[in-house]
Amino acid sequence: MKTVDDIKKDMVQAMKDKNETAKSTLRMLLATLENEKVQQKLKHVSELSSDQVITCINRNIKQIDQEMEHLKNADRDTSNQEQQQFILRSYLPKQLTEAELEDRVSQIVKMTYHAGGNIGLAMKEITAKLRGQADMKKASEIARQCFAGYQMRESLKK
Repeated sequence: MKTVDDIKKDMVQAMKDKNETAKSTLRMLLATLENEKVQQKLKHVSELSSDQVITCINRNIKQIDQEMEHLKNADRDTSNQEQQQFILRSYLPKQLTEAELEDRVSQIVKMTYHAGGNIGLAMKEITAKLRGQADMKKASEIARQCFAGYQMRESLKK
C-alpha cells in the first residue's frame, strides 16, 4: 500500500507531467486526508493509519460514484470521473475477485451463524477482515444471501 508521502510525490509528478486529472484527483485525496488528520487531532497527515487512508480513498471513490450517477442521469460524459476512480483505486490494496470475495464472506458468515450470531456480527467481522480489499456493499449483499440460505435450511429442518 502506498503511503501519504507517495501520494504527495505522485501529485508533484502529475504537476510536472501537466496531468490535470491526476493532479486534481490527488489534491482532492490529500484534502480528504488533511480533514481526517484534523478530525483525529493528529499533528501530521503521515500519522494516519493505513486503515484511515483506505477509508479516505474509499470515501472519495463513493463521492465520484454519486457524481457519475448524476451525470449519467443527465446524459453527460463520465470519462473524467472514471479516470479519477482508476487513479484512486491504484492506491488501494489488491482487490479480491468476485469468487474470492464470495468464498471469504461465506466462510465468515458460516462461522458467525453457527456460533449463534446474527448478520450484524457477521458484517462486523467481514468489515474487520476485508476492509480495503473489497467493496463492502457487495460483501453485504453476499452475506445477506448466505445468511438467508442458512436460515432457510434451518426452517426446513424443523
